Amino acid sequence: MKTVFFKSCSLILFAFLMFLPLFAQEKSRTAFKINEPELIPEGIAYDSRTKTFFVGSTYLRKIISIDKKGVTKNFTVEAQDGLRGVLGMRVDEKRRVLWAISSDAGLAMPLKNRERDCIGCSEVFKYNLDTGKLIKKYVLKNKPDQHFLNDLVVNSKGDIYITDMVHGTIYLISSKTDELREFLSFGKTSYPNGIDLSSDEKTLFVALNEKIAAIDLQNRASHFLTMPPDEKAGIIDGLYFYKNSLIAIQPFDAGKTIVRYYLNDKQTAVVKTEIIEATHQLLNQPTTGVIVGRDFFYIANSQLQYFRKLFQPDGKFDKSKLTDVYVLKIGI
Repeated sequence: MKTVFFKSCSLILFAFLMFLPLFAQEKSRTAFKINEPELIPEGIAYDSRTKTFFVGSTYLRKIISIDKKGVTKNFTVEAQDGLRGVLGMRVDEKRRVLWAISSDAGLAMPLKNRERDCIGCSEVFKYNLDTGKLIKKYVLKNKPDQHFLNDLVVNSKGDIYITDMVHGTIYLISSKTDELREFLSFGKTSYPNGIDLSSDEKTLFVALNEKIAAIDLQNRASHFLTMPPDEKAGIIDGLYFYKNSLIAIQPFDAGKTIVRYYLNDKQTAVVKTEIIEATHQLLNQPTTGVIVGRDFFYIANSQLQYFRKLFQPDGKFDKSKLTDVYVLKIGI
């Protein structure tokens, strides 16, 4: 009897030790869950004054808020003010503004009740953060060129820098002119996506096609960050500056999902790469995040590519195959 008991214990211990590394790799914890499987989120923002998160839906074409008690409600309703798929968002706490990007990419990013003639249309929405009322909408039509505004960042002066993946352009909404204008172009094969500012707001970092560009905002000169030997930046969605490093969400790289790139003093090169999260069981195309204090909150399972496969041209899909949305957090 003792022999059987000890053998059983040995097997249990062996199994525990075998699977322990897998559990140890999951460094992130659940911050909150959104019980709306067809949300298909992309952007997330945070207002520290009210301790409220905002999450944008691509498919349902709306923005929801999650307060400090975990209560979820609509900040905007479906297609309000002409919203298309909601992508990058940022909060300007000083001016009490929520900035949100809206775009139409056709079946590449399915929209509920979409207008058939506006593939390549994009807008930037400026909302009153406290009332939810639209202040202004900045519009890019799909003729003569198509656009896909994707992400944005706001500086202390209230200037907004925006990436356009299809056009390969950085746009600027200056607080002085209050107009959407082209700031810099990298070309149509550069696919600019995630974007953020250095802490002194002198440098703008932009995720491009397996590269990260640094733009000097005084003279608009740009260069690519030098990577360590045999390393590439990979495909990056959200990009965030933190203590002379860049937090990057790589939604498609196996075993390297959320990465921290440490920069040199001149911010011209990556000197060290740290994998923050790689194999969390909830990850299904993570997209963007937001830094709150010493924690990084991020959308774990946008499900966009999976949803694209489920979605039929007639608008039908099997909702039961989608899961609730999770926002995870990890200490940085």
